[in-house]
Amino acid sequence: LICVPHAFMSFKYDRALFYDEVLEILLFNVVGIAVGVLRDRERRQSALNQKLIALATLGEAVSSVAHEIKNMLIPIRGFLRRIRENQSPETKVISYLEIVEQETANLEKMVKDMLSFGRNAPLQKEEVEVGPLVEEIRKILQEEFRDNGIRFVCQCQEGVNSFSLDREKIRHALSNLIQNSIQASSKDKEVRLFIRQEQGSLQIVIEDDGEGIDQKHMDRLFQPFFSTKAQGTGLGLLITKQIVEQHGGEIRIDSEPGNGTRVFLNFPGS
Repeated sequence: LICVPHAFMSFKYDRALFYDEVLEILLFNVVGIAVGVLRDRERRQSALNQKLIALATLGEAVSSVAHEIKNMLIPIRGFLRRIRENQSPETKVISYLEIVEQETANLEKMVKDMLSFGRNAPLQKEEVEVGPLVEEIRKILQEEFRDNGIRFVCQCQEGVNSFSLDREKIRHALSNLIQNSIQASSKDKEVRLFIRQEQGSLQIVIEDDGEGIDQKHMDRLFQPFFSTKAQGTGLGLLITKQIVEQHGGEIRIDSEPGNGTRVFLNFPGS
């Protein structure tokens, strides 16, 4: 028969109890942290889902309205052209009609932006040479450059590969950004576009020496219907962001008042 002192048994029991309590506290903290992380993730996912549902609903509504406006614009612009063709160039009516036609053209652009936002159609990719595509855009916008007294400078790195892109969507995105730069710039300024390839990815930078963007607006640039321009739809940058992200790319904007704006686009290689 072996006798174990009561003090030793008590010490052994207390130490085991102490370790159990420490382990219990550690498990409680770990589980608490894990539950907190999961709840936070669930809240973020719920907020994202609500935002996506709201955007989808908004897109459907905008698309429906845009179709109705487009149907009205087609005969208006057609009759305007007929009236202009039958007027003497010396009459004041011609100048009035030019203003009306210019405003309907602006409205037509707004409708196109609204339809693009509403559709969000899947990509139709093909191999695209970016340099020639930019030259096409320059020709389309050359009257806007000339009318605003803005020079367009494109610097394309030699040997840039063709990339798998949706030609029409990329054309739309770049046209939006270039037009923004034109509208932000004063006469005799430049809009510059740089194309380069780094580690297989396509990088496009569009910069201007325009008025820049106030820092208080930077966080809202990609919100639907937010615009710093009096006649802006507030959809151009959002659509551009959608197009870039559909291609798996990224968009970043750097700007400050008085020092112009730089837009950086990055597209991954195939």
